[in-house]
Amino acid sequence: MTSLSLSGISAPVSRLALGTMLYGSSIATADAFALLDDFLAGGGTMLDTANGYAGWLPNGAGQSEITVGQWIKQTGVRDQVVVATKGGQPRHPNRTVRASPEHLTADLMQSLDRLQLPSVDLYWFHRDNLALPVAELMDWAWAQMDAGYFNTIGASNWTTARMAEATELARTLGRPAFVGSQVGWSLMESRQDGIADNSLVHMDANEFAGYLSSRLPVFAYQAQARGFFTKAKRQSETHLKRYDTPLNHARLQKVDEISHRTGWTQNQIALAWFWQQPFPAIPVIGARTRDQLQDSLAAMAIELDPSDWGQLTHPLP
Repeated sequence: MTSLSLSGISAPVSRLALGTMLYGSSIATADAFALLDDFLAGGGTMLDTANGYAGWLPNGAGQSEITVGQWIKQTGVRDQVVVATKGGQPRHPNRTVRASPEHLTADLMQSLDRLQLPSVDLYWFHRDNLALPVAELMDWAWAQMDAGYFNTIGASNWTTARMAEATELARTLGRPAFVGSQVGWSLMESRQDGIADNSLVHMDANEFAGYLSSRLPVFAYQAQARGFFTKAKRQSETHLKRYDTPLNHARLQKVDEISHRTGWTQNQIALAWFWQQPFPAIPVIGARTRDQLQDSLAAMAIELDPSDWGQLTHPLP
């Protein structure tokens, strides 16, 4: 599997990240272990979890981190994987902002305890807090790095403008900057009126321009459009509302044409689209079954024809 190197992380970062949101809750622990085993065997290294994952499910709070930690301890593969977790996620149902040093510290300590690890490779601010200066949040991150709790810091659901402030501050002070960003991004662009949580940041023209300038690696969540590329999901009214745009319909038609011509699945094409972006792009996949995971892993061997990629990215009206 193709990988990239991130400063401060010793293991190679696979160009697919495995999202573990439902591991240990909707996805039983034994099934989650099998998925983790398959991901590692397929060349995957990047594991994505978070303190707040599945907290909206009965008995789901913390299970993702607990399951990942148990698997690492059982298999002894700590040096082979990149462990990334996040803190500061708003809690359901009121979604109150929690990206403050106090909440972040509590989340971090709880996450390390659940993972049974003294530190993680990458820690993400799960949300931004626009009421706080960037400097206050970065000071918190640098203090935790100095204490040895994580090696690198990333921004999830931050705008490129706020990240640019953090980058300039880090440059001025000679301190570590963000090594990556997490935003919602897919070949199927999301309509804003289909996104219930307004604290989430999705790729748009302004954000894309920011990444063209910074070349910061982007870890794209909902990279497979929540399964929208599969024909069954296309019939879902919820998904249709979110992705129902002329641009998306044109792209979907092209995806189907490429699939028919090549034999690749629609989801594989949607993932392969990321490999040719002008800056590093790492899709976060949310495979729930081993078949789904193998389908995604196989996408790593796909290289889209430049003409196909161009037509997917800029379809004719």
